[in-house]
Amino acid sequence: MTGDIFRLVATSDGPWRWHQDENVYWLSQLVGGALASNPDIKVGVLDHAALGLSPSNFGPKDGSTLQSWWVESVGSPLSSRLAARIRKAVAGKVVIAFEISSDLRAILEGAALALLEVEVAPIRFLSGILLSAQSTHPELQAAIDSETITERELQWQFGIMRARMGRPTSEGEENFSSAVLIAGQMPADRALIDAGKLLDLGNFVDDLRRLSTDRALVILTPHPHSANSIAGLEKLASIASIKISRANSYRLLATGKIDLVVAISSSLLEEAKFFGASSVRLAPPRQWKGVTIDVRALGGALANGIARVSGFMLPPLKRPFPDEPISPQNSANIWAYAGIQNASPIFTGMAVGADPVAVSAADVDFAAALTFGWHQLEPWGVWSGRVGVLGIAPLGDPGALSCAIELRSPWNDATQFEIWWDGERVQYGEIPAGPSTTVRFEVSGSTKPGPLQIWLVCDRTFTPSEQLPGYLDHRELGLALSAITIAPARG
Repeated sequence: MTGDIFRLVATSDGPWRWHQDENVYWLSQLVGGALASNPDIKVGVLDHAALGLSPSNFGPKDGSTLQSWWVESVGSPLSSRLAARIRKAVAGKVVIAFEISSDLRAILEGAALALLEVEVAPIRFLSGILLSAQSTHPELQAAIDSETITERELQWQFGIMRARMGRPTSEGEENFSSAVLIAGQMPADRALIDAGKLLDLGNFVDDLRRLSTDRALVILTPHPHSANSIAGLEKLASIASIKISRANSYRLLATGKIDLVVAISSSLLEEAKFFGASSVRLAPPRQWKGVTIDVRALGGALANGIARVSGFMLPPLKRPFPDEPISPQNSANIWAYAGIQNASPIFTGMAVGADPVAVSAADVDFAAALTFGWHQLEPWGVWSGRVGVLGIAPLGDPGALSCAIELRSPWNDATQFEIWWDGERVQYGEIPAGPSTTVRFEVSGSTKPGPLQIWLVCDRTFTPSEQLPGYLDHRELGLALSAITIAPARG
C-alpha cells in the first residue's frame, strides 16, 4: 500500500507530515482484514520510512513553501536514487496506491507485479464512501469491475439523500429563477498544478465573466475544507452579480434553480447531473478511467484480485446493495416526500432600514455583516484577509446607501485597497500606516436576490510570524475593520 509521497502537510510544531498516511494505513487494514484468512499473503505499507526517508527532511527546504515545492515537483521526474529505492521496494509485489502522481505511476507500473490505483470518487452525497479504482492488470481490473456500482444504484442513493435534505425555504432567499454556482478551491492543492503553476479561480476570471453574462445571480461557495478562504478571490470582484454563500452546496443545488456548476476541479462537476444542472470544468480533464465501488466492497474485491494475481483463490464478497429492481414509482415517492426541515440560509447580512445604522465590534449587528473572508472577531474589531466581504440586508427599498468604514493597515507603510459592489469598483485608494482611516463610498439599492455584498480587496497581506521575530501568528492579515456606518444617501 502506498500513496503520493510528495503530499505533505505542516504540523503544529513545525516538521512536515505525510498527508496520506491515514488513507494508506486505512487501506492496508481494509485489505489486510480481507486477506487475513490466507497467511501466505502479507500486507505492508510503502511510506517514507520504508524508503529510508523522513518527511521533515524530504519536504521543502531553505525557506521554500510547500506550494512552491509542489509546483517544482509536479511533472518533474523523480531523482534516480529515489526511483531506484521505489523499484526495489515494489519489485514482484502487488501495489495498491492512493492518489498517486503520474511520475510515481510510471515507476510502479514498470516495477510492480501489478498496480491498482484508488482515489475517492467524485460522488460525495452518499452517507457512505465511494472510491474510484483502475488497473492495467486484467485480474485486478476484473475484480473491481465485478463490484462496480451502477448508475441505477447511484440514482437510488441520491433520491434518499435528496429526501433527507429538503429545500431552503426562508422568505426571499429563493427569489431567483436561475443561478450559476461556482465552487471554490483549496488555497493549495497539488492536484491543481498545471504547466508549472498552481491554478486558482483567478486564472479563469474571463471565462467566469463570460459564463456569468446575463445571469441575475452568480453564487460562489468556498471549499468545505477551507471555509474562510477562496484562492484567487481578489480577481473575481469585477464579476457582476457575484455573491458568496456559506450554504451547503448540495442544499443550493436542491433548490432546483442552479442550472450551471463551474469549477476548476470539483466533485460537484460530476454530481451536478443528479440535480439536473450542467457543468463546466475550467481545468483540462484528467486521464482517469476508474470505476466506482463502495468502500464496503473494496476489501473483498481487492482480496479476490490479489489472490488471483498471486495464484490463490478466495470466496467473493457479497454485493453491498440489493439487486432487486427499483421502480420509477418508488423513486418518485422519495422525491415527493422531500422535507423542509434543517433549511439553512443561502445568504446572510446586517439588516439596514430607513434610519442610519452605526455599529462597532461590541454590537451584535457588526458580526452579522461579516459575510466572508474575516478572521476571528476581537474586542476592537476584526482583521480581513486579502478579501473581506460585508453583507448588508436592506429592509424594503432604501435606494442608494451611503457607507463609511473604519480601516487600519498592519504595515508600517500604506496599504492599497479597492471596494467593489456588483462588479463595479466604487472606491479605491490607500490606508496609511497609523490610526484608523474613514473610507466613504456609496452603493445603489438593488432588486437582486439576497443582501448587498460589498467586497474589500487589499493589495497584500501581513503575516506576523513572517514579519515579526518570535511571533507564532500565521494569519494573513489584510486590513483591520473597527466600525461600520450606513445611511440612506442624500438626494
